[in-house]
Amino acid sequence: MDILQQALDQLSAQNRAEDNKPNGTASAKASTIHALAIAPYPAMADLFQRAALDYPQLDLTIQTGDREDGLRAVLSAFESNYDVVISRGGTARVLEEEVTLPIVEVEVSAIDVLRQIKQACPEGGSVAAVGFESTLHNVNRARDVLPQTVDLYTIEFADEAPLVMETVAQGGYALVLCDNVCFIEARHLHLPAQLLQSGEDSIRQALETAIFHCEHWALTRERSDLLWDLARNQSGRLVIYQRSGGLIFSNLGKDDVALYDFLERHLGDVHSRRLVFRHLGTVYRIKPIHMGKSNANILAYSISVYDASVQAGLAGIDYLNLDEVGEQIDQSFFVKTHALTLLSGNVDEALELGRPVMIAGEVGSGKRQLARLLYLASSRSRLPFVEIDCSLLNRKSTRFLTESYHSPLYATDQTIYLHGIQSLKESALRELLAIALESRLAKRCFLIFSGDLNPDGSTPSSVYTIAEQLKCVILDVPALRTQPEVIHTDTLSYLQSLAQDAGRACPEVTPEAMDLLRSYSWPRNNFQLQKVLDRLFLTSAETGTVDADAVRSTLAREEVRGEGTGSAESFDVMRPLGAIERDIAREVIKRCDDNRTLAAKTLGISRTTLWRMLKEDQAK
Repeated sequence: MDILQQALDQLSAQNRAEDNKPNGTASAKASTIHALAIAPYPAMADLFQRAALDYPQLDLTIQTGDREDGLRAVLSAFESNYDVVISRGGTARVLEEEVTLPIVEVEVSAIDVLRQIKQACPEGGSVAAVGFESTLHNVNRARDVLPQTVDLYTIEFADEAPLVMETVAQGGYALVLCDNVCFIEARHLHLPAQLLQSGEDSIRQALETAIFHCEHWALTRERSDLLWDLARNQSGRLVIYQRSGGLIFSNLGKDDVALYDFLERHLGDVHSRRLVFRHLGTVYRIKPIHMGKSNANILAYSISVYDASVQAGLAGIDYLNLDEVGEQIDQSFFVKTHALTLLSGNVDEALELGRPVMIAGEVGSGKRQLARLLYLASSRSRLPFVEIDCSLLNRKSTRFLTESYHSPLYATDQTIYLHGIQSLKESALRELLAIALESRLAKRCFLIFSGDLNPDGSTPSSVYTIAEQLKCVILDVPALRTQPEVIHTDTLSYLQSLAQDAGRACPEVTPEAMDLLRSYSWPRNNFQLQKVLDRLFLTSAETGTVDADAVRSTLAREEVRGEGTGSAESFDVMRPLGAIERDIAREVIKRCDDNRTLAAKTLGISRTTLWRMLKEDQAK
């Protein structure tokens, strides 16, 4: 008998003498134990399947995969109510950090190591063992009785594997034994690698340990079963965490798994709040459950779920969270110019008084961005931001706001922003005010309103009514045309931003072109300025210059499209098409300073066609 066989016999005898744990089969109780086994390789799954036949009290579910697969399997199947999870090496280590279920680790025993080396290197030769310390700790026992050298290379994190394997590759080893993570790297380097494999004895030992622990904890489980049954059978979703991390309970389904990452990002927040999370058309409204001082380390969340497709009829109502509001601002025109800095100057003063805020200004002047800045700077920025566009409210969404107990008007601790209030009918305005006053909405939530000024520059009566009744702080957003220097700096800043995104040089703006931009009326303010600058940037691609002709042409397009000082109602469309076309042609020529070539280019027609249209007008 060779020395390896002697070593195997010696270690087997030691293990039998040291093993004082009760046999799983002999001590089995009638109650079923639900266990999840995560096998890092298919051969181990087969061993689990075969060994489980000898333990009838064990209901074993087997999953095969790496650490990420194992974690995903536990989270997505949490509702299956497992009593214990059995895994190995790095997978077991990750699961211990992520969930509070008991984790039983399958060891790679010294006998397993000796048997594998005996089969792979019968002629001897140096051996390297590489992997997580939890996988390799029994290799030391095997080294003491082996005739050849076995070098250990332990890692603490998966990203260390490539560098360690490069070192191993220089050692000229006859055999490299690896765990799953390092085995992948070893194959890339074409090393003589094998997966460290747990034998059937190690699998059985893990199953018996799992049964022993579960039977030992049976009384504690029975005492808590009633509480868990109450949690599972509640109508809504419930998720419970340790504050330091670790999932205790969840009845979320497989379609809701994306919610876990969002919740875990907010575990460190200690303030009471409501959260909103949206994923693939589903809206999750999340409310923390206060557990009391004795359970300060426990965080529980009650979750209501809404199908956005069902709620699609609720036009004009949107729920956002802190990250989404911040993202909208970061992607806006205002960040790429100095406009955001000018708006933010009003924020601190408005928040100091702790009252609702009314923002008034022309269309496109930045009222919505100012409302978002108020929300981000307020003490309620961790709470939901509910945006209500009054101009889009239909009968269904109006009834939802005023009658449904899910309405944000009857909720607490959130920011509610109603914009476009000038479009509210008198009856709707009165009902909104009645709800706000009778329910003390301004005490429960942070209220922000905004309204567009009338075409003549006057303030709509609805703005005055709400501001007076709810004692709002009034913020006036100035029109762009009153700030020619802002137009100058914003134009250069925005064009520079577009140039950086496109990877080309910023176009030069001629003095005459800048004068035209500064003197324009900008009836739709920053919204219109962004559109004009976008077009000017595109048309400057060939010349690298924004000149006066380009500005005149672009501004003329804006006027023809009805975005000038006139309104659609002031233009009589109940006439023959030819007459309408001639009126438009005359207006474009006027705005192009009688430059008919530029006017024809703006209209997208030839100069001859323009001449013919005007001639027909003179003939009549």
